[in-house]
Amino acid sequence: MPEKDYSVSQQRRGKFSGKPAEKEVPKNEGTQENTKSALKIVDEKSRLHLIKEQNLALLMVVSYSDQIFNYLFDSENRYQIPRDHLSGQAFNPSMRSVLVNWLADVAYHMNLYQETVQLTIYILDKFMSIDKTTTKDNAQLIGLGALFIAAKYEETEAITLMDLRRLCNVWTFEDLKRTENVILRTIGYDLGKPLPIHFIRRFSERGRASPMEHNYAKYFADSFLLCYSYSHDKSSTIAAASVFLALCLAEERVDSTLWTPHMATVSRHQIVDFSHLLSSIAKIVTSCLASRLGALHSRYASADLHCVSLMPGCQPGRGIINHFCID
Repeated sequence: MPEKDYSVSQQRRGKFSGKPAEKEVPKNEGTQENTKSALKIVDEKSRLHLIKEQNLALLMVVSYSDQIFNYLFDSENRYQIPRDHLSGQAFNPSMRSVLVNWLADVAYHMNLYQETVQLTIYILDKFMSIDKTTTKDNAQLIGLGALFIAAKYEETEAITLMDLRRLCNVWTFEDLKRTENVILRTIGYDLGKPLPIHFIRRFSERGRASPMEHNYAKYFADSFLLCYSYSHDKSSTIAAASVFLALCLAEERVDSTLWTPHMATVSRHQIVDFSHLLSSIAKIVTSCLASRLGALHSRYASADLHCVSLMPGCQPGRGIINHFCID
């Protein structure tokens, strides 16, 4: 019996393989169809990507970004806190650090924006620089009032008086509302301060920072809120120092060349302009746990922020950041 030749036709090969016979398609025709389909997919993806970029640019008002940041840089002087604003008051810098740490912890558990935290501390400092009646007994009430105002200004879903009442049942609704009114009148209802996070986003975007570097910078800027000695410094200066530290830790080396001429132009700061802040930030980051001011350390230990506070470079005694702890 002659042996069957299964290589003669596509139909017989289909039977041999157990698959249904396939219709034979001319090679060139199939290639052209596949190419057309691929081009259609690429064109559609490009179109959707372009639409997404256009929508993002619209929301971020990219075309006005230079003018916006010119305004933010120019308006910083108007919002500076006086140097040593707690001098001569019953409420001292150590008490302030404890209060700031507690407010940061509250904001973390309430899932509030970083802008809300930074604006809260500004409102608190601004109020205490004008009204000298803050004491250990009423500091928590004033802190909650500042947080309530900042949340109304920054959050898309503002917190309620009931939320604050749950945090501290010592104070009544009337106490909280009265404190809110007193703070707003004292600071002149002026809440438009440029915040460090505004500049950090700008510097990170222009410097093409990685997500890790960006989160390092946010961690350092938030940690600096605990520092009373330089609370009078400008937000852009704090942001520049935080971004430079972030670059050093991400690259695992202390190198002034990481602050490129491009970064100096974008930030309007040379290293000499913020070098006095590097030691303070580094000391706060490495000592916060030992001093029981660990709310921000815990916040930045979360996975969504790349666990930056747990990274080797931030650890006391052996991390890169310790090189900056020398005055």
